[in-house]
Amino acid sequence: MEIGILTWHKALNHGAVLQAYATQNYLKNNGNDALVLDYDRTVSDQRSFWTINIPRIKKVFNGELKDRKNIHQMDVEKRNKFDAFIHKYLECGQNFSEYSLKNVIIGSDMVFSLIQGYNDYMFGYGIESDNIFSYAASAGGTSIALAEKMDVKEKITAGLEKFTAVGYRDQDTQKLIEELGVKR
Repeated sequence: MEIGILTWHKALNHGAVLQAYATQNYLKNNGNDALVLDYDRTVSDQRSFWTINIPRIKKVFNGELKDRKNIHQMDVEKRNKFDAFIHKYLECGQNFSEYSLKNVIIGSDMVFSLIQGYNDYMFGYGIESDNIFSYAASAGGTSIALAEKMDVKEKITAGLEKFTAVGYRDQDTQKLIEELGVKR
């Protein structure tokens, strides 16, 4: 069976990349043709300056980083290592919009989170597929109030209603889906 996987496989996050790797390998080991679909993440960052930079500031005060140059160099080295792993171990395709697939899995990871911005495709928009599923998805602190503030509540609800099945990994995501009235 042909299955597309849409997840945050390009994140600088060990868990996100390893989950993509594990999902793809599990599907392949069970006789499926699984391809990690690419995406362009062009969202406005909803986080404040402090939310983004507090972890880095703490590292400076803890003596872990001496100056901004070290932070940048660390980011470059980390990105290079992640890119090398992705290139070697993940079978990645083109942008999700280039495919028409029988099945697409969205997840796992923080795919329903609005904390770092809204992404249409993680809610099924622009995906040509007979069956869209979410697997171990998380909204990562997203609330109805945030969805309303960003003016995407109705869009999220309509997108999730198109899914064949919605699976989630935590109670907060379950609560959000229930509050949205999604019956999947």
